[in-house]
Amino acid sequence: GDGDGDGGDGDDDAVAAAAAERRLEAERDPLSRIAMVPLADLLNHHTGRNNARLFYDADALSMNAIRTIPAGAEIVNTYGSHGNAELLRRYGFAEHDNRHDVVEIPWSLVVDTCRARQVGSLDAKLACLEAQELADDSLVVERRGAGSLPACGGGAAASFITPFLSASTLHCLRVLFARDPTFRRFDPPSDSDDDDSDDDEAAGVASEQANGASRDAARRAARLKALAALGTECLDFLIALVNARQTTYATPLADDEAAVAAQQQQPRPADVSALRRRFALLVRLGERRLLEGLAESCRVARASAVYAASHPTAGPGDGRKDAGKRRGEAAAAGGGQRKRRK
Repeated sequence: GDGDGDGGDGDDDAVAAAAAERRLEAERDPLSRIAMVPLADLLNHHTGRNNARLFYDADALSMNAIRTIPAGAEIVNTYGSHGNAELLRRYGFAEHDNRHDVVEIPWSLVVDTCRARQVGSLDAKLACLEAQELADDSLVVERRGAGSLPACGGGAAASFITPFLSASTLHCLRVLFARDPTFRRFDPPSDSDDDDSDDDEAAGVASEQANGASRDAARRAARLKALAALGTECLDFLIALVNARQTTYATPLADDEAAVAAQQQQPRPADVSALRRRFALLVRLGERRLLEGLAESCRVARASAVYAASHPTAGPGDGRKDAGKRRGEAAAAGGGQRKRRK
């Protein structure tokens, strides 16, 4: 009996050691965790609406429900918080109105726009960012869960997304538009400075519906505040940069909007080429809506910054209200002028 017991303890130790070795191997080589998982890989993905997810145990994988699933309902997995470009690249499909969309603005376009606007001490600032290893291939604009909210006071867009700019992106912009030589005193950010993350995958459907609007409003307020802190010169630059990036697309934004709207009224294409074009259009429209949202957000933030500078005791929301009022007055005045010209 004792011999059997000793052998059992030894087996347990061997299993634990093997599991520990597998964990170490996974840490050394993340690709070792990538594999086809029978049955689990049959489940579809739906951003923010999954009712099950895959869990990694020491020596097994398990697909567990994360909320009650009614009889006959589809079991939906999550492939992660990916934008449409990443979903299309990895899995071959894209989603309508993906809250994890991302758009990249090439660094070369950033530099060209800076030169066109004659940003001061540009070469020294670029050298500073290169020394900090922040002069990357692109500036990244992320949606990070934001919904599309109404424009303040009837802006150019009926509704728009206020995107997320990472701490690294904000740092680059501060350096580029700092007064020489103050830019040399800016410390590069750490990864912990990006505290705007939001795990929509873990949120329940009821919670999402109940709290989504308030979360979007809170996101917008915080992101507009960060934009306003950049100053009017930088915000004007960002609007010009967005306009330059929009010109790299072959079609007008309105045409892409109309094409996607028409697609939503049609059944899923059986032809593979047509399906690929449909997904590619969703990727492109998601990027362009983010760019449009950034430009509109910069306009609102600029108006708030100007108002705050002239009204030091104003509340945080007064600038946006005043911006909307001024835009409405400007629109009315413009209409009156057009009538008088007639």
